[in-house]
Amino acid sequence: MVHNFTGRESECKEVVDPVTSEFIRMVTIWGSPLFGKTSVAITVGHGLESQGLPVYFISLRGLQSKADLTSKLLSVVREAVTTDQSSVQRLSLDDELCQIFTSIPDRSVFIFDNADDLLESGLPKVKADVMHLLEEILRRSKKVVFVVTTRESLEFMNLHFQGHQSVRIRPLDKASSKSLVHELLPNAGTSDCTRITQICGHVPLVIKVLCSFISEDNAQPRTFLNDLGISSTESIAKLLDNPEHSATEYHRLQFLFDSSFQRLSPKERESLVSLCNHSRDIQRRGCCSCFG
Repeated sequence: MVHNFTGRESECKEVVDPVTSEFIRMVTIWGSPLFGKTSVAITVGHGLESQGLPVYFISLRGLQSKADLTSKLLSVVREAVTTDQSSVQRLSLDDELCQIFTSIPDRSVFIFDNADDLLESGLPKVKADVMHLLEEILRRSKKVVFVVTTRESLEFMNLHFQGHQSVRIRPLDKASSKSLVHELLPNAGTSDCTRITQICGHVPLVIKVLCSFISEDNAQPRTFLNDLGISSTESIAKLLDNPEHSATEYHRLQFLFDSSFQRLSPKERESLVSLCNHSRDIQRRGCCSCFG
Protein backbone atom coordinates (compact mmCIF):
# COMPACT_ATOMS: atom_id res chain seq x y z
CA MET A 1 0.00 0.00 0.00
CA VAL A 2 1.08 3.60 -0.62
CA HIS A 3 1.75 5.54 2.57
CA ASN A 4 0.20 9.01 2.95
CA PHE A 5 -1.77 8.64 -0.26
CA THR A 6 -4.25 11.47 -0.52
CA GLY A 7 -6.07 13.65 -3.02
CA ARG A 8 -6.16 11.28 -5.99
CA GLU A 9 -9.69 9.94 -5.65
CA SER A 10 -10.89 11.42 -8.96
CA GLU A 11 -7.82 10.18 -10.87
CA CYS A 12 -8.21 6.68 -9.41
CA LYS A 13 -11.88 6.68 -10.43
CA GLU A 14 -10.88 7.80 -13.94
CA VAL A 15 -8.78 4.64 -14.18
CA VAL A 16 -11.04 2.17 -12.37
CA ASP A 17 -14.25 3.02 -14.21
CA PRO A 18 -12.98 2.26 -17.74
CA VAL A 19 -10.97 -0.77 -16.58
CA THR A 20 -14.10 -2.35 -15.12
CA SER A 21 -16.19 -1.54 -18.19
CA GLU A 22 -16.60 -3.85 -21.17
CA PHE A 23 -15.27 -1.41 -23.74
CA ILE A 24 -11.87 -0.09 -22.57
CA ARG A 25 -8.85 -2.35 -23.11
CA MET A 26 -5.99 0.11 -22.57
CA VAL A 27 -5.58 2.90 -19.98
CA THR A 28 -2.52 5.16 -19.80
CA ILE A 29 -1.63 7.10 -16.64
CA TRP A 30 0.77 9.91 -17.49
CA GLY A 31 2.34 13.02 -15.99
CA SER A 32 5.58 14.56 -14.77
CA PRO A 33 7.92 12.68 -12.39
CA LEU A 34 7.11 12.81 -8.64
CA PHE A 35 3.42 13.59 -9.27
CA GLY A 36 2.31 10.11 -8.17
CA LYS A 37 1.62 7.99 -11.28
CA THR A 38 2.97 4.82 -9.68
CA SER A 39 1.11 5.57 -6.44
CA VAL A 40 -2.14 5.91 -8.39
CA ALA A 41 -1.44 2.67 -10.27
CA ILE A 42 -0.70 0.76 -7.05
CA THR A 43 -3.82 2.11 -5.34
CA VAL A 44 -5.94 1.29 -8.39
CA GLY A 45 -4.46 -2.21 -8.42
CA HIS A 46 -5.44 -2.81 -4.79
CA GLY A 47 -8.92 -1.45 -5.48
CA LEU A 48 -9.44 -3.71 -8.49
CA GLU A 49 -8.11 -6.69 -6.58
CA SER A 50 -10.60 -6.03 -3.79
CA GLN A 51 -13.33 -6.30 -6.43
CA GLY A 52 -12.15 -9.79 -7.32
CA LEU A 53 -10.15 -8.94 -10.45
CA PRO A 54 -6.75 -10.61 -10.92
CA VAL A 55 -4.12 -7.84 -11.08
CA TYR A 56 -0.48 -8.16 -12.18
CA PHE A 57 1.88 -5.25 -11.43
CA ILE A 58 4.97 -5.32 -13.68
CA SER A 59 7.77 -2.74 -13.79
CA LEU A 60 9.14 -2.11 -17.28
CA ARG A 61 12.07 -0.09 -15.97
CA GLY A 62 15.27 -1.06 -17.77
CA LEU A 63 13.58 -2.91 -20.64
CA GLN A 64 14.97 -1.97 -24.05
CA SER A 65 13.25 -4.16 -26.63
CA LYS A 66 10.12 -6.12 -27.45
CA ALA A 67 12.05 -9.32 -26.68
CA ASP A 68 12.71 -7.97 -23.16
CA LEU A 69 8.98 -7.33 -22.71
CA THR A 70 8.03 -10.77 -24.03
CA SER A 71 10.44 -12.48 -21.63
CA LYS A 72 9.22 -10.39 -18.71
CA LEU A 73 5.57 -11.17 -19.40
CA LEU A 74 6.25 -14.87 -19.93
CA SER A 75 7.96 -15.06 -16.54
CA VAL A 76 4.71 -13.81 -15.00
CA VAL A 77 1.95 -15.49 -16.99
CA ARG A 78 3.55 -18.95 -17.16
CA GLU A 79 2.91 -19.22 -13.43
CA ALA A 80 -0.60 -17.80 -13.72
CA VAL A 81 -2.05 -20.09 -16.41
CA THR A 82 -1.67 -23.84 -16.86
CA THR A 83 -0.90 -24.74 -20.48
CA ASP A 84 -0.03 -27.83 -22.49
CA GLN A 85 3.77 -27.72 -22.45
CA SER A 86 4.10 -30.10 -25.41
CA SER A 87 2.19 -27.66 -27.61
CA VAL A 88 4.00 -24.50 -26.56
CA GLN A 89 7.45 -26.01 -27.08
CA ARG A 90 6.93 -25.73 -30.84
CA LEU A 91 5.92 -22.05 -30.68
CA SER A 92 7.96 -18.86 -30.82
CA LEU A 93 8.10 -16.91 -27.57
CA ASP A 94 5.65 -14.32 -28.93
CA ASP A 95 3.17 -17.00 -30.02
CA GLU A 96 3.53 -18.79 -26.69
CA LEU A 97 2.81 -15.53 -24.88
CA CYS A 98 -0.27 -14.82 -26.99
CA GLN A 99 -1.54 -18.39 -26.52
CA ILE A 100 -1.19 -18.12 -22.75
CA PHE A 101 -3.06 -14.81 -22.76
CA THR A 102 -5.79 -16.44 -24.85
CA SER A 103 -6.14 -19.08 -22.12
CA ILE A 104 -6.76 -16.55 -19.34
CA PRO A 105 -10.32 -17.38 -18.24
CA ASP A 106 -11.30 -14.22 -16.36
CA ARG A 107 -10.97 -10.49 -16.99
CA SER A 108 -7.49 -9.62 -15.75
CA VAL A 109 -5.56 -6.36 -15.40
CA PHE A 110 -1.87 -6.00 -16.24
CA ILE A 111 -0.29 -2.80 -14.91
CA PHE A 112 2.90 -1.81 -16.75
CA ASP A 113 4.76 0.73 -14.60
CA ASN A 114 7.50 3.03 -15.97
CA ALA A 115 7.07 2.26 -19.66
CA ASP A 116 9.31 5.18 -20.73
CA ASP A 117 12.55 3.18 -20.84
CA LEU A 118 10.97 0.73 -23.25
CA LEU A 119 8.93 3.04 -25.48
CA GLU A 120 11.63 5.72 -25.70
CA SER A 121 14.69 3.45 -25.87
CA GLY A 122 15.72 4.97 -29.20
CA LEU A 123 16.36 1.58 -30.77
CA PRO A 124 14.85 1.04 -34.24
CA LYS A 125 11.22 -0.12 -34.37
CA VAL A 126 10.94 -0.79 -30.62
CA LYS A 127 7.81 1.31 -30.16
CA ALA A 128 6.13 -0.18 -33.26
CA ASP A 129 7.09 -3.73 -32.26
CA VAL A 130 5.76 -3.28 -28.72
CA MET A 131 2.49 -1.81 -30.01
CA HIS A 132 2.11 -4.73 -32.43
CA LEU A 133 2.64 -7.24 -29.62
CA LEU A 134 0.08 -5.57 -27.34
CA GLU A 135 -2.41 -5.31 -30.22
CA GLU A 136 -2.00 -9.00 -30.95
CA ILE A 137 -2.53 -9.95 -27.30
CA LEU A 138 -5.69 -7.84 -27.07
CA ARG A 139 -6.94 -9.23 -30.38
CA ARG A 140 -6.58 -12.81 -29.18
CA SER A 141 -7.84 -12.27 -25.66
CA LYS A 142 -10.98 -10.31 -24.78
CA LYS A 143 -10.28 -10.77 -21.05
CA VAL A 144 -7.11 -8.67 -20.77
CA VAL A 145 -6.83 -4.98 -19.90
CA PHE A 146 -3.53 -3.07 -19.88
CA VAL A 147 -2.79 -0.08 -17.62
CA VAL A 148 0.43 1.78 -18.49
CA THR A 149 2.24 4.54 -16.55
CA THR A 150 4.53 6.93 -18.42
CA ARG A 151 5.91 10.47 -18.24
CA GLU A 152 4.66 11.52 -21.67
CA SER A 153 1.18 11.46 -23.17
CA LEU A 154 0.80 8.41 -25.42
CA GLU A 155 -1.63 9.94 -27.87
CA PHE A 156 -0.30 7.70 -30.62
CA MET A 157 -2.02 4.80 -28.84
CA ASN A 158 -5.35 6.15 -30.08
CA LEU A 159 -4.27 4.97 -33.53
CA HIS A 160 -3.64 1.44 -32.25
CA PHE A 161 -6.35 0.88 -29.66
CA GLN A 162 -9.96 1.94 -30.11
CA GLY A 163 -10.69 1.30 -26.46
CA HIS A 164 -7.95 3.60 -25.12
CA GLN A 165 -8.42 5.93 -22.13
CA SER A 166 -5.81 8.52 -21.08
CA VAL A 167 -5.61 9.85 -17.49
CA ARG A 168 -3.26 12.73 -16.66
CA ILE A 169 -1.77 13.11 -13.18
CA ARG A 170 -1.26 16.78 -12.29
CA PRO A 171 0.00 18.50 -9.12
CA LEU A 172 -2.28 18.02 -6.12
CA ASP A 173 -5.08 20.49 -5.63
CA LYS A 174 -4.67 22.98 -2.79
CA ALA A 175 -6.97 21.17 -0.36
CA SER A 176 -5.28 17.80 -0.92
CA SER A 177 -1.82 19.35 -0.58
CA LYS A 178 -2.78 20.84 2.79
CA SER A 179 -4.29 17.54 3.87
CA LEU A 180 -1.04 15.73 3.01
CA VAL A 181 1.02 18.25 4.99
CA HIS A 182 -1.33 17.87 7.96
CA GLU A 183 -0.96 14.07 7.84
CA LEU A 184 2.82 14.40 7.87
CA LEU A 185 2.96 17.32 10.34
CA PRO A 186 -0.12 17.05 12.59
CA ASN A 187 0.94 20.09 14.64
CA ALA A 188 1.31 22.40 11.64
CA GLY A 189 -1.08 25.34 11.56
CA THR A 190 -3.22 26.29 8.59
CA SER A 191 -0.87 29.06 7.45
CA ASP A 192 2.14 26.73 7.74
CA CYS A 193 0.39 24.06 5.67
CA THR A 194 -0.41 26.65 2.99
CA ARG A 195 3.14 27.93 2.98
CA ILE A 196 4.66 24.44 2.62
CA THR A 197 2.35 23.49 -0.25
CA GLN A 198 3.20 26.69 -2.13
CA ILE A 199 6.92 26.18 -1.61
CA CYS A 200 6.68 22.59 -2.87
CA GLY A 201 4.53 23.43 -5.89
CA HIS A 202 1.86 20.93 -4.76
CA VAL A 203 4.12 18.03 -5.85
CA PRO A 204 3.52 15.05 -3.47
CA LEU A 205 7.05 13.69 -3.17
CA VAL A 206 8.55 17.16 -2.68
CA ILE A 207 6.03 17.80 0.11
CA LYS A 208 6.97 14.50 1.77
CA VAL A 209 10.70 15.29 1.59
CA LEU A 210 10.36 18.78 3.09
CA CYS A 211 7.96 17.61 5.81
CA SER A 212 10.30 14.76 6.76
CA PHE A 213 13.08 17.29 7.37
CA ILE A 214 10.88 19.52 9.49
CA SER A 215 9.78 16.50 11.51
CA GLU A 216 13.30 15.16 12.02
CA ASP A 217 14.55 18.60 13.02
CA ASN A 218 11.87 18.72 15.74
CA ALA A 219 11.26 22.32 14.73
CA GLN A 220 8.12 24.33 14.24
CA PRO A 221 7.41 24.58 10.48
CA ARG A 222 7.42 28.38 10.55
CA THR A 223 10.73 28.54 12.39
CA PHE A 224 12.30 25.95 10.10
CA LEU A 225 11.22 27.75 6.92
CA ASN A 226 12.21 31.16 8.28
CA ASP A 227 15.67 29.82 9.13
CA LEU A 228 16.01 28.66 5.53
CA GLY A 229 14.93 32.05 4.25
CA ILE A 230 11.95 30.71 2.32
CA SER A 231 9.03 33.09 1.88
CA SER A 232 5.46 31.99 1.21
CA THR A 233 5.70 33.23 -2.38
CA GLU A 234 8.89 31.33 -3.25
CA SER A 235 9.18 27.80 -4.56
CA ILE A 236 12.09 25.56 -3.67
CA ALA A 237 13.29 25.73 -7.28
CA LYS A 238 13.41 29.55 -7.23
CA LEU A 239 15.08 29.51 -3.84
CA LEU A 240 17.94 27.32 -5.05
CA ASP A 241 18.47 29.63 -8.02
CA ASN A 242 18.63 32.77 -5.86
CA PRO A 243 22.15 34.25 -6.21
CA GLU A 244 21.63 36.58 -3.23
CA HIS A 245 21.79 33.84 -0.61
CA SER A 246 24.82 33.97 1.64
CA ALA A 247 27.36 31.16 1.64
CA THR A 248 26.02 29.92 4.98
CA GLU A 249 22.45 29.80 3.73
CA TYR A 250 23.53 28.13 0.52
CA HIS A 251 25.49 25.39 2.32
CA ARG A 252 22.60 24.72 4.65
CA LEU A 253 20.26 24.35 1.69
CA GLN A 254 22.78 22.14 -0.04
CA PHE A 255 23.05 19.89 3.03
CA LEU A 256 19.26 19.83 3.36
CA PHE A 257 18.67 18.57 -0.17
CA ASP A 258 21.77 16.40 -0.47
CA SER A 259 20.95 14.42 2.65
CA SER A 260 17.30 14.25 1.65
CA PHE A 261 18.26 12.97 -1.80
CA GLN A 262 20.39 10.21 -0.29
CA ARG A 263 17.42 8.94 1.73
CA LEU A 264 15.26 8.50 -1.36
CA SER A 265 14.94 5.14 -3.06
CA PRO A 266 16.81 4.71 -6.38
CA LYS A 267 13.48 4.98 -8.19
CA GLU A 268 12.59 8.23 -6.41
CA ARG A 269 16.04 9.68 -7.09
CA GLU A 270 15.65 9.00 -10.80
CA SER A 271 12.19 10.59 -10.77
CA LEU A 272 13.49 13.69 -8.99
CA VAL A 273 16.32 14.14 -11.50
CA SER A 274 13.87 13.64 -14.37
CA LEU A 275 11.55 16.30 -12.95
CA CYS A 276 14.43 18.79 -12.60
CA ASN A 277 15.52 18.20 -16.18
CA HIS A 278 11.93 18.41 -17.43
CA SER A 279 11.36 21.70 -15.54
CA ARG A 280 14.58 23.18 -16.91
CA ASP A 281 13.64 22.23 -20.49
CA ILE A 282 10.21 23.83 -20.11
CA GLN A 283 11.72 27.03 -18.71
CA ARG A 284 14.08 27.20 -21.68
CA ARG A 285 11.10 26.93 -24.02
CA GLY A 286 9.30 29.72 -22.15
CA CYS A 287 6.43 27.49 -21.12
CA CYS A 288 6.57 27.90 -17.35
CA SER A 289 2.79 28.26 -17.21
CA CYS A 290 2.59 24.48 -17.68
CA PHE A 291 3.61 24.12 -14.04
CA GLY A 292 0.79 26.32 -12.84
